[in-house]
Amino acid sequence: MKAIIMAAGKGTRLKPLTDIIPKPLVPIGFKNGVMYTILEKLIAQIKLAGITDIAVVVNYKKELIKEYLKDGSCFGVRISYYEQEELNGNAGAIYCCGNFIDDDILFTDADNFVMDENVFACLRNVFDKSASVSAVGVVRVDNPRKYAIFKEDKKDKLIDIFEKPQDASWGNLAKSGFGIISKEIAQKTKEISKTSEGEYTTTQIFKHIISNDLGVDPFVINSKYADIGTWDEYRMILKSNI
Repeated sequence: MKAIIMAAGKGTRLKPLTDIIPKPLVPIGFKNGVMYTILEKLIAQIKLAGITDIAVVVNYKKELIKEYLKDGSCFGVRISYYEQEELNGNAGAIYCCGNFIDDDILFTDADNFVMDENVFACLRNVFDKSASVSAVGVVRVDNPRKYAIFKEDKKDKLIDIFEKPQDASWGNLAKSGFGIISKEIAQKTKEISKTSEGEYTTTQIFKHIISNDLGVDPFVINSKYADIGTWDEYRMILKSNI
């Protein structure tokens, strides 16, 4: 299994901080007395899942990310870089990795914060034990209108997904920014992930998988989870780590 970290975004909601550094390099706490970044935490979590071959997809302030991570050897992993020239969605970041995708893929947004260090190891365990072609981190949310929401049947099987539903019947099981897809699905990302608006999204990948009855297995996140998308969320993470 390989991993893709999607780190191309501009992080506009964290301005003016992201005018100076890209969002994946913002500090989130201390480790051994030294400030560390969300990218470092993600790499450590990926490594605990038994994955050491990582693609980092870059665009905005890419030189700073490359200079910080280099080839990954200081983290005990091997890092390759791919540029998402057009910021056309998170699935666009996956398909731009090209020939890197020759194995099953764990993907994650570069701003996903999960307190539990073993979160990806647990996700991989769900995937490895299943006959499904995918597994996804999910979390119960208070405001489903802000998220992509999975619909469940009475046996907790995921039977549909919809972005920011206004209808309460969808429930509140939200898609996180990370998951695992099989090699065969990952290689079809460009074909299956395009929305009617022309964006490429992981929501569309899961919709394709569900509609073809290939199986999406949920992994419920029980640890503190947030994406570093706004100042409020960033402050919450800092308070929990410093």
